[in-house]
Amino acid sequence: MQKINNIIVLLIVFLVALGLGFIVGKSTSSEPKLSEAQLISDLEGKLESKIEKGLINFSVFYGEKMPLTLLSGEATEVKANTFVLTFANHYQGGKFFEYLNEPDYYQKRIKAGEDTEIVKLIPKDLSEVVFSPEEMTLPFDKEKASFSEIKEGTKVLIEAESGFNLVSTDEIVAKRIQIQE
Repeated sequence: MQKINNIIVLLIVFLVALGLGFIVGKSTSSEPKLSEAQLISDLEGKLESKIEKGLINFSVFYGEKMPLTLLSGEATEVKANTFVLTFANHYQGGKFFEYLNEPDYYQKRIKAGEDTEIVKLIPKDLSEVVFSPEEMTLPFDKEKASFSEIKEGTKVLIEAESGFNLVSTDEIVAKRIQIQE
């Protein structure tokens, strides 16, 4: 009986010591508690380090935004030679965490100049389209068009005369406009 009592006491002492060890170990942990800003900064630093070492070949993830030249979206507020283009904000470089705080959609005024080429893309019958490694035909024909064919809700692809930054540019001069049916 005495032997059983001794075993029970030793077992209780062992469990109490084990529990105290976990509690003390957790409270004196050497891992510092980081704020959200510190975590983001640390993550950006790690990402930059991996890019510099060539481990990630996406140098656009950290640095300056790349200037854009192409936009695709829907025309609204059509006037004489301008319209507003509504388009999705796709990641185009710069600090990724800053991109997360940008709007999902942008609206920019598009201006067609005298030299702006405007074409309409007319879908082909899919039986006419060739999809093979040796030969491939485009699934549409191009036809010269005029600005008056751009209406509210028209899907368009814009090629700008020069590269631009989404945040700082209010009006974009189009070199080429493709109307998509």
